Amino acid sequence: MDMPLQPVPEASPARKVYLAAPYAPRGGGMGRIMAYLVQGGAALAPDYQFLPVETRGSGAAWRSPYFAVRALAHLSLARREDAILHVNVAERASVWRKGAWIYTARMAGVPVVLHLHAAELVDFYRTLPDFWQRRMAAIFRLANVVIVLGDSWRCFVHLTLGVPEDRIELLPNGVPDPGRQICKLQGQVIELLFVGNLLARKGLPDLLVALADTALVCQAWRLTIIGSGDAGALFKSASDLGIAEKIHFVGWQSRLAVTSALRAADIFVLPSHAEALPLVVLEALSLGVPVIATGVGALPSWLIDQTNALVVPPSNPPALSAAIGKLIGDPELAARIGAAGRELYLKSFTFDQFVGGLAAIYRRHCPSARR
Repeated sequence: MDMPLQPVPEASPARKVYLAAPYAPRGGGMGRIMAYLVQGGAALAPDYQFLPVETRGSGAAWRSPYFAVRALAHLSLARREDAILHVNVAERASVWRKGAWIYTARMAGVPVVLHLHAAELVDFYRTLPDFWQRRMAAIFRLANVVIVLGDSWRCFVHLTLGVPEDRIELLPNGVPDPGRQICKLQGQVIELLFVGNLLARKGLPDLLVALADTALVCQAWRLTIIGSGDAGALFKSASDLGIAEKIHFVGWQSRLAVTSALRAADIFVLPSHAEALPLVVLEALSLGVPVIATGVGALPSWLIDQTNALVVPPSNPPALSAAIGKLIGDPELAARIGAAGRELYLKSFTFDQFVGGLAAIYRRHCPSARR
């Protein structure tokens, strides 16, 4: 007797994940990692469809409500789509704008992932009156889960903002693998590279003072600075220090251009006063470019001085100058640090690891409403 044919169950459609972030260049690493998810996340996590939601745009700040209204219209329909709102949060106005999104999503029954990228959130929180501190804490507690980049933010979110420990997840950033290159440091001119917005907290004035040190001025080096912002004051400072001819300001560049610049660099330098977990450092590590960075944000959890990077204190031009001089004078050390940086990337910061960790967080904290 023939067995009756069994119906083949239909495959469930991929669950929509709305990735709310600033995708314009001024969004920096926060928007870039979400763009990576939009471009390649579904291939690594086929149960999810990653959809970009612009939160600010590239124009003036007063236009941001337009993007908020447009995004909230999506969320009004999101419940029947069994969606997830993945909100990327920085500090200052970002907290309040995204807070409105989080309230709206929860009222619609949409689970919320709050992804914290802020470099200066703790300091910002301390400047707020009690009323606004309570409002910030309420926003964070509304989320189904808060993703943080390091242990210091885990402690702050739990102990200060009152989010239960079991609703906080630590997930480091990850970037696509461009393939390792061999650290050279043998050209006639040593190529130094800085990438980032031209903000005071990025420490560029410290870097210029460090490079004007008499022990470095006589060395053959060139610094390329990639980033948006007012370069006028920095160029004047370089001129006053007598190193303007060695500084190349190129403004904001495309992601492909930044990758090309990293490939051409002998040393990557990021002397920030405050950071989260900057993607450009991970991208430099992925290429095996030796990194000099300050021990701020989540970087001390990963970078080991003299092993996979040179780590210096923030706001310390003499230490920064000494670190640059050390790598310029010791190509073998630079090569070892570059190779160890590449190993660190493969162990902890690949894009595959990031997407896998994110999908696991979705499964744990945002169970599907489908029957």
